Order: sequence, then C-alpha cells, then structure tokens
Amino acid sequence: MSRASKAAIRAVQSLFLLGALLWLASCATLRRFRFVEPTVSLQTVQVTGLGLTGGSLRLWLDVENPNPYELRGTEFRATVDLEGTPFGEVLRTEPLAIAADTTTTVDIDLRFTWEGVGAAARAAFQKGSIAYVMRGRLKVGTPVDERWVGVERRGEVPLTAGGRD
Repeated sequence: MSRASKAAIRAVQSLFLLGALLWLASCATLRRFRFVEPTVSLQTVQVTGLGLTGGSLRLWLDVENPNPYELRGTEFRATVDLEGTPFGEVLRTEPLAIAADTTTTVDIDLRFTWEGVGAAARAAFQKGSIAYVMRGRLKVGTPVDERWVGVERRGEVPLTAGGRD
C-alpha cells in the first residue's frame, strides 16, 4: 500500500472518529434539553374575604421544575373543586420564572359566590382543612419551545384565615 493510500485511510478514519464524537456530543447536549413536565400541587387555601354574596380565597401552589433549565410560566388556567363542589376557575397570566431543579411557590386568587357552594364551604370551615380537585393547564416556555402541560391534582390541604402559616 502506498504512502498516499495510508494517509488517505488515516484521514477518513480521523473524519469518521470526529463525526462520531460530534454525534455523541450533540446527543448529550440534546438530552440536557429533554423536557420533563413540571408538577403543580396545592399547598394551602387561605380565606381572604367573606361577604353576603360570596368570598375570596388565595390558593398557594407549589410548581416543581425537575428540568436542568429554567422554565418560564406564561399562563395557568384551572378549575377548582373544593369538598366535591365546583368552586370556580383560576387564571394567572403574569410571567413566572421557575428556576431549574427547584420548587417555586405561586399564589392565585379565587373568587366565589355562595350560590351552590354554601354547604361545601361550611364543611371546610368547620374541619379546618379542605379536600380539593384541581384540573387545568400550565403554559411554559423552555429553551427550545413553548408548550402546554396538563395539571390534575387532588388531595386535602389546610384552610387558613387571614395570613399564610
């Protein structure tokens, strides 16, 4: 085999090796940007006002971002059932930064009327905690795109009056 042929073979091998290394590096980079859906859970319900026609609640939500990059929340919409009764809808359109690998606490106001929710509200106020079901969607921006994430959570949380514990 001639010297020129050996040099050509080495050059092809080097190019192949370089291509393989670049491919592996790009896979590692893309894996870093793989999206894992954040989770949203209700932590506390705070009574912020009660009147003759209804009242207002502040919902404290924890938004957990399991990704190695910041998420930008741009919209959150959900329906909230308390004690098995539809209480209302929440909407948040203010920007929200959710740091990488952390949980961010967010508060959202919910206004309701007594019509149709009176018995559920009385039960919740008497026992000091409230059973909830929250269904909705969170719109988040990633370094690559923007997407909607479905949210459905149920559980029981403390009911506080006035200030947050």
